[in-house]
Amino acid sequence: MANKVEATMMAGVRGELLSHHPLVEAARKNDAPFVIGIYGGATVVSLVLSVFLMDPTVTLVVDLLMFAAWGAIGYLFVAIGTRLSHNMATWGIALVASILAVSKVFGNLSGAFMWNTMNTLFAETDIELPGAGGYVFRLIVFGVLAAGCIYLVLVMARAMKVMSPPPPAFPPPGTMSP
Repeated sequence: MANKVEATMMAGVRGELLSHHPLVEAARKNDAPFVIGIYGGATVVSLVLSVFLMDPTVTLVVDLLMFAAWGAIGYLFVAIGTRLSHNMATWGIALVASILAVSKVFGNLSGAFMWNTMNTLFAETDIELPGAGGYVFRLIVFGVLAAGCIYLVLVMARAMKVMSPPPPAFPPPGTMSP
């Protein structure tokens, strides 16, 4: 294994991560209800939090807390060590986090470019807009998160290929007996 992410995934397959946690022990026996239930519940909580937050400072803090919570859920899925949990950690968490972080980069980039226009348009309202420095700070934070999440997707996808057994080979033509 080339790096720590792949080594962690292999440790999850061997059952070395969170080995005495009752949730992980139960999920290793039957992973589908645990993985899908935890993922679905966390998705609902994330959507509710992201819909009802309007203050820019609170939104940034909650976004960072949600990225951290999703990272912990991803680690839990890697610790479970099954194919479903690794697929969900890679494609359901790391890839979705990459897409969200990139979209936040583009949103903050457009906000930084249109800062003067937005301040003029929203001057008469009670909507609080971040300053130019706030947009640049968010741009840097979510740019780093996007780069890290994209790296994780690539490394985790490669690790899953390495851990997967090769497909069954078909016998050469003419060697099969009727």
